[in-house]
Amino acid sequence: MNCKQLQQTVDSFSVQHEKIMLEKDKVTQDLISKQKKVKYLDQVKNNKYKMMCKTEESVEKVRGREAERLQALVNIVDHMNREYPHLKPALHKTTLLLNWRALPEQM
Repeated sequence: MNCKQLQQTVDSFSVQHEKIMLEKDKVTQDLISKQKKVKYLDQVKNNKYKMMCKTEESVEKVRGREAERLQALVNIVDHMNREYPHLKPALHKTTLLLNWRALPEQM
């Protein structure tokens, strides 16, 4: 193998490694989210959960505020990616996580 072939192999492994690490981060965040949900469900089961929102309307208001804040964060990170392209690699994981979180919940 010559140097060029070795560099291509290293680049290929680097890309694979990054994809695997991003998938690992996504799965970890998903697991943490599910663990929190189980914790809250256990609290409900044991009558130890105190509802923060008493009505369905207040739940929807809180969800709306959270969605607006999340969208604001997505917009800020997107703006930073456009204005400061040299920061794009450092913000890559954050961008993916925010965009993943901004999707409607599938639970």
